Amino acid sequence: MNESPHLVKFLQDLEHQFCQAEASEICTAVHEQMRSSAKNLYKYLILRSYDMRQAQQELHHLGLSSLAAAESHIHYQLSKVLGWLCPEYISNPCSIDDFTGRKLIADRTEMLFGPKKSTHGDPLPDGYHRRKSIWRSPIF
Repeated sequence: MNESPHLVKFLQDLEHQFCQAEASEICTAVHEQMRSSAKNLYKYLILRSYDMRQAQQELHHLGLSSLAAAESHIHYQLSKVLGWLCPEYISNPCSIDDFTGRKLIADRTEMLFGPKKSTHGDPLPDGYHRRKSIWRSPIF
């Protein structure tokens, strides 16, 4: 499927930068419990430092992930795309896959902000009453 050598080269260079980020002082200085998230964030910031529009268009044209919604697992997603584009390329191991990345974000969001509250059917505080919707009220 190696239809776009410039795209493959760009993505391989990007992955090389991701691997350098793994050992960077920025990531190793972070508390061990947060290190995998810090590495992922750093890699995501590396990706976002590029204008990805051309690469995203080419990836979309090839029916592959455009890397647009891979914030929680960017290196994993990039390695999967490279695997499709260039099967002989051996990607470096990724510490966060898509499931783990999404779970980490959900867990840490809950840790920071508390459990997600439902917006439907929640009881209102004492003294407050719901008004009937005008859409459900009879007009006449």
